[in-house]
Amino acid sequence: MLTRDAYFDNIKFILITLVVIGHLIMPLSLGQTVRAIVLTIYAFHMPLFIFISGYFSKNYKSKDYGKKIFTNLIIPYLIFETLYSLFDYLLINTNSIVFSYFTPYWIMWYLFSMIIWKLILPYVANLKKSIALLISFTFSILIGYAEDAGYYASISRTIAFFPFFLMGFYFKKEYLNYFRSRKYKISSVVIICLIFYLFYGYASTLKTEFLFHAVPYSVLEYSGIYGAIYRIISFIFAIILGMCVMIIVPKKQIPILSKLGRNTIYAYLLHGFIISYIYANSSSFYPYFDTDLKKIGLILIGCLIAIILSTDIVKLLFKWIIEPRFDFIKNFRG
Repeated sequence: MLTRDAYFDNIKFILITLVVIGHLIMPLSLGQTVRAIVLTIYAFHMPLFIFISGYFSKNYKSKDYGKKIFTNLIIPYLIFETLYSLFDYLLINTNSIVFSYFTPYWIMWYLFSMIIWKLILPYVANLKKSIALLISFTFSILIGYAEDAGYYASISRTIAFFPFFLMGFYFKKEYLNYFRSRKYKISSVVIICLIFYLFYGYASTLKTEFLFHAVPYSVLEYSGIYGAIYRIISFIFAIILGMCVMIIVPKKQIPILSKLGRNTIYAYLLHGFIISYIYANSSSFYPYFDTDLKKIGLILIGCLIAIILSTDIVKLLFKWIIEPRFDFIKNFRG
């Protein structure tokens, strides 16, 4: 049995907490401070999450690689894509029920893209590292000019975020040893604060949606070379912020936090039901949070949601649907 790496569990819990907070406070992002927080979160949290997913995909040559894609990704994707469609129809009262398996429901894009990344990895891994990264970065920039690349098949995000998956795949944890000293940790905190201050200053002009990489540049009114320039800049911020977070996070076991980091897939798949319900009732929910103190309280609520959904109790209750067992494919070979 593989030994858990507390360092990555720590990072994963921090990231899933930021995912929940980002989704929860998004409707309040018209305010300068909250918008700066949202911009800072979205500038790196998914790129780093995807980076870590790539890091843990080095086993692509294992005999059960294909089986794990099926049981750990495809089946949960189909289940929760169905559940979210039913949830929208039955509890949020959408006009009709739509099962859009090739147009992932909101947060489900991540699982859909992961399936694609995992499937093509064995072929990409045969390329020279520099060539693979160059091609992936080139396509991630060019996809923004494809007018028909959007939410269908999550094609825009799948291609745009793939370089981070590849960087994680090629990454070795030993690379961080050089940056473990106190001066680098302090420098990382300073850099994060400076970037937040920068986002705060330009909060009114920067578009959060650009960090989603979900639609063409033209939809966000970036024409010509400017779309590519902004995407490259966003990648630079993602790499810098992601690196700073990786340097700051302790590598040792942290009581409670490290344990919660083992169950981030539960928080990711389940928090969408809570947030979707809040969004559906936003007119009665968000007006209450009209002061800075109350907005801080909302952030704490986001932390609480992430904590609860990452507990072993929630895992016990939902493991049958999130990590289902399929003994009939035990002899499947990828």
